[in-house]
Amino acid sequence: TGKFAEATTGFTIDGAHCYLAIASSDRAFVLKHNGREFIAHQNFKTLRSTSVDFVSVDPISRHHLLAFSSYSNRTSYNVPSYLYRWNNVTELFQLHQTLPSTGAKNINFFFTEQKLWLAITCSVSGTKTSQDVAFSQIYIWRNSSFYLHQHLPVLAVQNLYPLVIGCHTFIIASNKSDSHVYYKESDSFKNYLCHSVLI
Repeated sequence: TGKFAEATTGFTIDGAHCYLAIASSDRAFVLKHNGREFIAHQNFKTLRSTSVDFVSVDPISRHHLLAFSSYSNRTSYNVPSYLYRWNNVTELFQLHQTLPSTGAKNINFFFTEQKLWLAITCSVSGTKTSQDVAFSQIYIWRNSSFYLHQHLPVLAVQNLYPLVIGCHTFIIASNKSDSHVYYKESDSFKNYLCHSVLI
């Protein structure tokens, strides 16, 4: 187990085995259920991970993806979040992409219009002495990789949640003073609503 566990997600691969992914402040890892209990299966390179998510892209091509957010290292918040892809031969996840992020607190896969997206909540400045503030990011899956699709211009986002209702897709972004709702229209997410948080 890891110290100060921040997030977990459970999943199955090909309906055969159950796994539990854990993000923590000191390391990230996956446990595998052996029929009686969960045992250590794999450790991952992360940087103060506070969020983890899993998705199966296509049951035919069998893309199984595991993503960990990275909050910071000792000197900077400008560190990449990590995307791992399942290898059917080794039955392990392999590093597939490093995704630029800044003080990433949450990472979420979501589907809309038969497309796979990845939202990364970026919460703080690029360096621990910088006054610049990060923008959160929306990535889209194309040709077996994620590509940056759009920045959400909300400063220092603390929470970022995709919400799909029927054929409508929203992203709710909140910081310490405001909550913003973005609506997917055509090829971009547009500011739909903003509420100030009264204290």
